[in-house]
Amino acid sequence: MELTGKSRLPRLVKERIICEYLSGSKTVQMLSEEYGMSRNAINQLVSRHRSKPSPTFEATPILPAMNRKKTREEATEKLLQENQELRHRLEQADLKIERNYSF
Repeated sequence: MELTGKSRLPRLVKERIICEYLSGSKTVQMLSEEYGMSRNAINQLVSRHRSKPSPTFEATPILPAMNRKKTREEATEKLLQENQELRHRLEQADLKIERNYSF
């Protein structure tokens, strides 16, 4: 998403930028490149939020994608469970093959 000129940012975009920065998932440089904003503009956005949090800025983000740490943890857990299940199935299939060829 590239923003040009002095266009006003939608509230959700501001929240996303602030969340991504404060969560540590993205640096100011990364956000600057992604949104086409200067690093100074992003730093000002975060500073304004820190000095006077907006009443519309929710403690828990509105969009699930904005809470990446929790999403990553859930995805990791899901992948680990899937990995264990697939390993178990593979082991069972190998045992079945061994039984069929042992005759």
